[in-house]
Amino acid sequence: DLFAKLVAASDRFYEELGVNLLLPHYGQIGQYEPKYEAGEWGGFIYRLDSLARLGVGNIDVKGEEWHPERHRDYTDVYEVTYP
Repeated sequence: DLFAKLVAASDRFYEELGVNLLLPHYGQIGQYEPKYEAGEWGGFIYRLDSLARLGVGNIDVKGEEWHPERHRDYTDVYEVTYP
């Protein structure tokens, strides 16, 4: 099944990077599922502290501030916090 192969490849990719496998879809499950399922949003974003807890590091922020929600291309995203 192609879908199963793609999921396995994606999981291997994140494992090789040492990143939590939930990174690409945490904002679509649990408490965020209703928001995701509503279909009103183009995606979701994380704050730097959530990214760090998910295993994403070494992020250089231009201008010293992290505000992706202010970017003109991200007006239809919601913020997700990873515990």
